[in-house]
Amino acid sequence: MTTKPTFQRLLSVEIEDGYLGGLQVDLASHLNCVIGSKGAGKTTLLEFIRYALQIGGSDSKALTSLVSSNLKSGAVRLILETKEGVRYRVERRANGAPRVFNDAGELVPAPPEGLLGTGVYVFSQAEIEGMANSPEDRLALIDRFAEEELRQINQELTRLTHKLGISSKRLLETADEVEDLDSLRFELGQAQEARRALRAQTEDQGHDFDRATALKTLREQESRGLSGLIDKLADRQVGLEQLPSDLTAGLASTISEAAKTGPNGKVFEEVGTLLEGYRATVQEAAATILAAAKEAQEGLERVSGELQKKHAKQDQTYEALLKKHENAREVAQKILEYDRTIADVENTIQDQVSRHEGFELQREERRSLLRQLSDLRDRRNQTRKGVVEGINRELKAAKIEVVLEAGGDTAAYEKAIAVPFRGVQRTGRKRILQSLTSSAMPTELAEWVRKGDVAEIRRVAGITESEAKWAIEHLSKREALHELEAFDIPDLVRIRFFNDAEWKDTSELSTGQKFTAILPILLHEGDKPLVCDEPESHLDQETLVEKVVAPLQALKGKRQVIFATHNANLVVLGDAGDTHVVVLDSDGKHSRIHPSSGTVDDAKGQIEALLEGGAKAFERRANRYGKTMRPL
Repeated sequence: MTTKPTFQRLLSVEIEDGYLGGLQVDLASHLNCVIGSKGAGKTTLLEFIRYALQIGGSDSKALTSLVSSNLKSGAVRLILETKEGVRYRVERRANGAPRVFNDAGELVPAPPEGLLGTGVYVFSQAEIEGMANSPEDRLALIDRFAEEELRQINQELTRLTHKLGISSKRLLETADEVEDLDSLRFELGQAQEARRALRAQTEDQGHDFDRATALKTLREQESRGLSGLIDKLADRQVGLEQLPSDLTAGLASTISEAAKTGPNGKVFEEVGTLLEGYRATVQEAAATILAAAKEAQEGLERVSGELQKKHAKQDQTYEALLKKHENAREVAQKILEYDRTIADVENTIQDQVSRHEGFELQREERRSLLRQLSDLRDRRNQTRKGVVEGINRELKAAKIEVVLEAGGDTAAYEKAIAVPFRGVQRTGRKRILQSLTSSAMPTELAEWVRKGDVAEIRRVAGITESEAKWAIEHLSKREALHELEAFDIPDLVRIRFFNDAEWKDTSELSTGQKFTAILPILLHEGDKPLVCDEPESHLDQETLVEKVVAPLQALKGKRQVIFATHNANLVVLGDAGDTHVVVLDSDGKHSRIHPSSGTVDDAKGQIEALLEGGAKAFERRANRYGKTMRPL
């Protein structure tokens, strides 16, 4: 009995129209080799897989042009089976979006994760070489081996980053409204001292005069407070009158007339009914609240009128007292002015204390979000570390090593930190920024900048006092500081290859050596199909057999591989009993599948002709080597 694979597989590829029109390829669970003469469409077939599944680079101008010119009005159709054994059909036309159908032929509006975008790994020669040169591509290569876990972590990181963006906006708005409490308290103290001095001048007028002046101040406070309340309630009513329009504006217009009168018109008729119900509910609720606000305002205005009458009588008593103490009238007026100032400052202080408390709560909330962000980044790094350790164990004998440096891509850090300094000229500017980024993590640097800790920045970064002050001056702008403390320095992945008795980074290797270092990592065990275009390029045959063919055979029953190739060793020696050879034949106008396609034995005549140069060439090489060799 055949054991069902427990890894994701591409079961078939079908092309409806164009140069490859009519092509239908059923694929084996292990090795699939696409061979054919130049121009037969090998690369196009592999790129159609990339295009159909909307894999990275599928929207590039080059691929869009390739698809348009080769697919015409047709479609690419793939049958994909997940590692759980669930089958999906993916269909995509030129200039269209992928559509996913389940095994019953029903359209799947929300395809499962791991299908589109990452359902298959497709690499061109340029992309394989690019991994050796690009830090971003090397990091993406490692992340593919923990795709599901890292997807969850990155989703949470995106959520936290969004929250931090909102937090930053709120803090910046609140900070603009926060005043210096010490200055306000100093202003209050001065006003109180001046008032005490004036009151001392009226001590000989008696207790009644002092109390009457205090009550006059209280009446003014009562009038201002009630008047302010009425004004606020009036402002709220303006907002309430606008609320229904704000909450319902533009909703109905998102549904086109064509949709309303089209074949799904009944659905959009229901949408219209729901929106109308929503609008009516909002209007009713707003009208109820608005009526309550108007009723409250009318009541407040009535109360205000009654209060004014009381104040008028009380002011008459106060004026009579002032006539009695005519010599103290001017001082009394000054006392009232200071009382107004004191009342205003006290109200401002009370408001500012509340604002400061709110600001600190927002700061603490942001600190909590930053701690969560740091924890998630640590989790991400540990996940990557586990991947790297597994790859290094597997490839130790191949003398290939992956090195992970947490937060090691300081070039990205330096680029980000340079933004607040744009347009600023200073001798040694680049050196200062490099010193900061190479010696301090963003969160540390942000904390020192916030505290204005010149000494610590000098000590850690090894720069002068004036340079540290210059850096603080530009980084202490609130927007820059928020971006700095949340900045994510990318992890750096290095791939090293033992060559000529020393370890070398891939950036230092020849093109052939780069392929030698990268290909075994691509072939490292995974559960997604691997598609490569001519992976043998730039490799000598000994290296190909050792670094590609041997690992390829070990993948049988573990992973599906699809190669377009011109190399007989890859096809014949890579065969582990489950190889499908797709032979493409072209008349210059259309490509078709040659009848000999099938197992290695089925296709051996075409393998010999296309990859060995034919029987005579094969025999001549055998004679030249002095070997007794039989052609396929």
